[in-house]
Amino acid sequence: MTTAEFEAHVLQHAKHNLDDNYCVIAINGEAGEIAEWYKKMVLRKNVTGKMTEKELLGELGDVQYYLTKLALNHGW
Repeated sequence: MTTAEFEAHVLQHAKHNLDDNYCVIAINGEAGEIAEWYKKMVLRKNVTGKMTEKELLGELGDVQYYLTKLALNHGW
């Protein structure tokens, strides 16, 4: 998916109330989930952790989604 396609996807599926406040909080929440995964899986070497790499990919996509919506809110 290209950047333009992803932006179109976000515009099509985003709720209209995703203002800057919501996006900033959501970005940090999703990034926190990624940091927690990293701590458990990489730093502690917990190979039996809850989050798989596929789930990690989903969390990264969530960060990208809210970051894109935040940028689109400003016409970027």
